[in-house]
Amino acid sequence: MVAQYGKETIISNGNESDVITWSGGAHCALPSLKFYGLSEQYVTPTPESPAWIYGFTGPCMVHNGPYFNTPPLHGIGEYKDEWDYVTGKGVRRVASITFDGVSEGKKVVSGSIHSSGYSLGQFRFEYESVDGRLNPILSTHFKAEYVNAPGCMRVQESSAYGNRLLYMFHTDQTLDTTAKWNAWLAEQYANGTPVTIYYTLAEPQPFEERPDYAPYQPIPNDSGSADIIDGGMNTPFEVSYITHSSGFKKVTVSSNSGTLEWSGGLSCSLPSLKLYGAMKYSNTPTPDNPVTFYFNDGNYLLESTNGFSQTITVPELKAVGVSWYGYIRDELDYITGEGLRRIHKVVMDGESEYGKVRNAGFNSLTNCYYAIYYPQYPQLQNGVYHINSTHFDSRWEVTHGKIYANNTSNMYFCHDSLTTVDEWNAWFKEQYDAGTPVTIYYALAEPQPFEVQGNTLPNAGGRIQFSNTNITTPPPFELTYITKS
Repeated sequence: MVAQYGKETIISNGNESDVITWSGGAHCALPSLKFYGLSEQYVTPTPESPAWIYGFTGPCMVHNGPYFNTPPLHGIGEYKDEWDYVTGKGVRRVASITFDGVSEGKKVVSGSIHSSGYSLGQFRFEYESVDGRLNPILSTHFKAEYVNAPGCMRVQESSAYGNRLLYMFHTDQTLDTTAKWNAWLAEQYANGTPVTIYYTLAEPQPFEERPDYAPYQPIPNDSGSADIIDGGMNTPFEVSYITHSSGFKKVTVSSNSGTLEWSGGLSCSLPSLKLYGAMKYSNTPTPDNPVTFYFNDGNYLLESTNGFSQTITVPELKAVGVSWYGYIRDELDYITGEGLRRIHKVVMDGESEYGKVRNAGFNSLTNCYYAIYYPQYPQLQNGVYHINSTHFDSRWEVTHGKIYANNTSNMYFCHDSLTTVDEWNAWFKEQYDAGTPVTIYYALAEPQPFEVQGNTLPNAGGRIQFSNTNITTPPPFELTYITKS
């Protein structure tokens, strides 16, 4: 029986000079270092003199390591975004809308003269805010105040629509129609001072992000410090650590060789065994010579020092990328049953809604035609080499046989003889009917959690081996165990 080990949490006060220090003692593990959002507006906004809203991004420093910034984190009142530096996981509690006066969801639904005699623009929320009238809200152009007065805004329950409306009162009384209000919003947007609001969500939105500007650096597991090096953004942050004062320790081991071994020793327990996706194809794909992809089919041989032996099977785990750039992988914790899908598959049939392209063009510099594909939600991760295809090579070139992501909402196929949308979709259908469909595997902008039945492993040392002979470069393993030895 593994003894209970202690968890301690230290929270800063949100002062500018705050530094968190911890001393966990021998075999301390650091599972969490959280930063919280803050939204600052240094002057009172008006429609004529907007005031920018700043979110927290750091910079921060952990244990005398390099400076890093967090993803943008906002906070209104007690509702604060949060992000964990150690895990890369966070929760959004604040959302924003930037009005352009044109797009659906970014323009007012009504403009008129209110019974108070003031110009009123109304916006209908797609998502409910937290608590109606008292809902915390910020705007670049309006002051949040529950009054019918020029330059003020408030959230109003709407019995007619069954949701909530944003009331914005303007100082310009000539804005007496919906069209005039949206024209003013469009003008602000075009001038680079868009009307933007930040509001609190009814339900927190989880996210996972490890920005290039916040690379994870290992933190010493015995003691350390964390600090926000900032010019006025005073937001709280907290650190949680586990210490095994009774002599127990937490150990994580990993391997990229296809085999992972561990020696648990006395009273070992295994809270986590993470398995990751893998991918292989034989040659460089071309439109005329497609390739077959092989992924981690989830077969492993598991053995333990107490005589336990079993072949285990888990759901297929995919990966995308290239060897010299790196891979993005699905992952599954075999013990907890919790996993993340990071790879999405699309089969182009030339006919279905998400199996065809809708735009095509010609690049005169490279003398090559291209088609633009808009994937189904969830959006793709913006990364040229985080897409693989059976018929196209991943490379940011508008040349024959290449595929790449231009941004998070579309990707480009390149071909030297398919000139129109109809020709592209006819070719996709031809490949599909021939049994060699054009297939795309791409990295998702947001991982999709999934769950399968968890498992318990013997509390002893052991060995796990990847057993798919089609994959010559095996996926990594990561095992965490707690032991007293």
